[in-house]
Amino acid sequence: MTDKANHGKQGSREEKKLPRESASREKKRRISKEILKKNEINYRELVESSNSIILRLDPQGKVTFINEFAQNFFGYPKGEILGKNVVGTIVPEIESSGRDLAAMIADLGKNPERYINNENENLKRSGERVWVAWTNKGVFDAQGVLTEVFCIGNDITANRLTNLLRANDQAVQAMALAIEMRDPYTSGHQQRVTLLACALGREMGLAEDRIRGLRLAGLLHDLGKIVVPAEFLSKPGKLRDHEWEVIKDHPYFGYEIMKGIDFPWPVAQIIYQHHEKWNGSGYPRGLAGEEILLEARILAVADVVEAMATHRPYRPAFAFNEVLEEISQHVGIFYDPQVTAALFSYHRQHNILDLFAQLKNGGAKDALIGGGANLPVGGGR
Repeated sequence: MTDKANHGKQGSREEKKLPRESASREKKRRISKEILKKNEINYRELVESSNSIILRLDPQGKVTFINEFAQNFFGYPKGEILGKNVVGTIVPEIESSGRDLAAMIADLGKNPERYINNENENLKRSGERVWVAWTNKGVFDAQGVLTEVFCIGNDITANRLTNLLRANDQAVQAMALAIEMRDPYTSGHQQRVTLLACALGREMGLAEDRIRGLRLAGLLHDLGKIVVPAEFLSKPGKLRDHEWEVIKDHPYFGYEIMKGIDFPWPVAQIIYQHHEKWNGSGYPRGLAGEEILLEARILAVADVVEAMATHRPYRPAFAFNEVLEEISQHVGIFYDPQVTAALFSYHRQHNILDLFAQLKNGGAKDALIGGGANLPVGGGR
């Protein structure tokens, strides 16, 4: 057989082989495409079902993707947030601490490696401010140009609040101690009032979040006495009119000290109102009924009970049945009926004296219960 003939046969075999190889390559491409499509579907399902905030931003900070969890968390439907810059929507321009978040987002779009792990304040559509811990990853094209930033976030607001409350508690305890050091005769007063007020709040079904605010206000309710001369506070005899007027201003002084502090609760107002009475005969503003915050009405009852039940330089402690009689005689006059009902209910179940004794056993120096003598209605100074 000639070379030409052999070549012809070989060529025909190769021609038959080419279509089969082409079909094989096409099949592989199709399979690869199906795998990629399936992986993309799985990826999207995973992202959408995640319990984390997931965003994709372009280098200018505009949202190109937001998962369902993030939509629900921030309160923005996809149609309202896609294409919008995160600054002014879910990120405030300035953090509460004063940090410039607009500048941070601009830098994130240029240098994402600086913000691989970052915590910052965020903004919900409702205006509520929350704290989110972010993990950020830059995505680059083949030329090494940043094309987007992939962001995964988790809400850490509760943890930050817990840490803040712990720090606040330490500061509050220090301030409460400073108040009592000026008037050793009322040592433990604020702790006992706070303990009873929180017990009454729980008896009335207040949420634990409100109880925390009540606790802070209780520990600081006499903070304004810092500006009252110590000799007025511990004077054993009857106060002169001008001395009493100065002491009556202590809720206002406490309010002025605390009003600039951004607590999650109206602590300054509770302090301001804790000597108001249900019928409007209290001080310093003569508020009445539900004009007075519920927490302040609770503190007012707890304050009177504790004041009457413990020794003061100007009179001995009352017997506890006399304390309860004072409260019962002035229900709906000086004291909120709901709060007093909670007081008697709690006392029947737990005994308020036992509550005070727990604090005394834990280190309170002065919780002297019993005695006699007359006290002007309202509990004392």
